[in-house]
Amino acid sequence: MKRVCLIFLVTVFLVSLNLVGCGPASALAAPTGLNCTAVSISQIDLSWDASTGADGYYIYRCEDTSCTPTTKVHTASGTSWSDTGLTSGTTYRYRLTAYNGAGESGYSSIVSCTTDDNPQVAWNKTFGGSNDDAGDSVQQTSDGGYIIAGYTASYGAGSWDIWLIKTDDSGIVSWNKTFGGAPSDAGYSVQQTSDGGYIITGFTASYGAGGVDIWLIKTDDSGIVSWNKTFGGSLSDYGYSVQQTSDGGYIITGFTASYGAGGWDVWLIKTDNSGNVAWNKTFGGSNDDHGYSVQQTSDGGYIITGYTASYGAGGWDVWLIKVTV
Repeated sequence: MKRVCLIFLVTVFLVSLNLVGCGPASALAAPTGLNCTAVSISQIDLSWDASTGADGYYIYRCEDTSCTPTTKVHTASGTSWSDTGLTSGTTYRYRLTAYNGAGESGYSSIVSCTTDDNPQVAWNKTFGGSNDDAGDSVQQTSDGGYIIAGYTASYGAGSWDIWLIKTDDSGIVSWNKTFGGAPSDAGYSVQQTSDGGYIITGFTASYGAGGVDIWLIKTDDSGIVSWNKTFGGSLSDYGYSVQQTSDGGYIITGFTASYGAGGWDVWLIKTDNSGNVAWNKTFGGSNDDHGYSVQQTSDGGYIITGYTASYGAGGWDVWLIKVTV
C-alpha cells in the first residue's frame, strides 16, 4: 500500500510540473516563409518568419540546381542572414531548421537563388569642370568613403594641379583640395595613412630642382598640407606609387632621367615619416625603364613592377623587381 501511494504522489508531482510549465518543451514546428534574393555577384540575402519558441536557426546550403541542402553553413539568432563570398553565376539552394533546448525542428521548404553573373553598377559619379580632369588613384577610407588623387585643368592655380577629392560611401564629395603652381602638377597615387591623413605622390613642374620632379605631399584628414617634399635633378623625374611602410615612413617608386644608367630608370625612394630621404636606388639599363607600383613585402623588403626596354625579350617587357633591405 505504501508503494502504491508513493507512485501516486510522484505521478501527481510530475503532472503538476507540466501544468506550471516546468515539464519538457513542446516540439518546434519547422520554420516557414523562407525567401532568398540574389543582391550581387557574390551575395544572397535570406529571410524567414520567426518560429514560436525558437532560440535560433540552423541554415543549410548546397550548390546545384537540384541538390538537397545538407551542409550547415550558419547559425542565426534572428530571422535574416546575408550569405557572402559566393561564386558569380551559381545556383545555391537553402533550407533551415529552428532549435531550442529541446532539440531541432524539421526542415523548412527549400528555396533557390542564382548569383548575378555580371557586376552591376551600384552608382557612379563624375567630378570636373569645363577643361580636362582625371583621377589616377582611389582607395576606400576608414570611414567607408573614398579618397581620389589625380589632376585638374578646370580648377587650381595653373595648367594642371594635383586634385585630391574625399567622398562619402555614396560618392558624394565631402571636400576637395588642389595643389600646384602655374606650370603642370599631377597626382598619380594616394593612400590613407595610419594617422587618418593622406600621402600623395606624382610630379611637379612648379617646384623642385628643375624640369619635372617627384612630389610627395602629406595632408591631414581634411586635406590640409602637413608637409611636402620634392625629389629630382635637372632633368625630369616622376613618382607613380607611394605606400606607408611599417616603420611609419614611405616608399615611392617612379622613374628618373636625372640619375641612373641611361634613358629613364626605375627609381625607388625610401623616406622617414617626415619625407626625408633614408635611401634611394635606381634600376635599369641604357634604354627606358619605368616603375609604376610598389608595395612593402612581409619580409620588410619591397616589390616593384613596371616595364623595361633594357632587358627581356624585346620592345617593352613587364619588369618585376624584389628588393631586400
